[in-house]
Amino acid sequence: MKIEIYLCRPIYHPVPVFAWAIMVFQKMFPWNKDSYSHMAVGYEVGGKQVVVHITGDGVKWESLGKFVTRYKITETIYRDIDTNVDDVYSWIELQLAKKYDNWQIVGHALQFLRITDHNILGANLNRYVCSEMVASFMSEFNGWELGDSDNWDLSKTVDRLMESE
Repeated sequence: MKIEIYLCRPIYHPVPVFAWAIMVFQKMFPWNKDSYSHMAVGYEVGGKQVVVHITGDGVKWESLGKFVTRYKITETIYRDIDTNVDDVYSWIELQLAKKYDNWQIVGHALQFLRITDHNILGANLNRYVCSEMVASFMSEFNGWELGDSDNWDLSKTVDRLMESE
């Protein structure tokens, strides 16, 4: 099955301080239009492209058309995974109850500032950040060894995606 991993940033936000902070903590410049603060998984079902991602409201499953009204995709990473749409949908259904893990973002900031060498604030299995959700997806369908998934920030997840080309 073909999937896409979308690296993206919010399109409309009056003061995207949170997105900018994520970019800075990932060693990107917010004014660089290729920088990103969010990631999502896309795939085709019934002839339509759909996206699964997590925001402050929790895990969402929506059309690509709706997704791109809120996010500018700065890069797309294409992968083939050994599964089918039904298995992916079953996995997504299990994720829909998960909420966004704001504390994990604070933990990543502490790592960036070298206050700690691992994420001490994100240990919550019922919450995700976007990169952790993508890493979990790749663990489920592409055999990634995750270890402590709370340590999977955007950069680490993208680096691993690039390694697996």
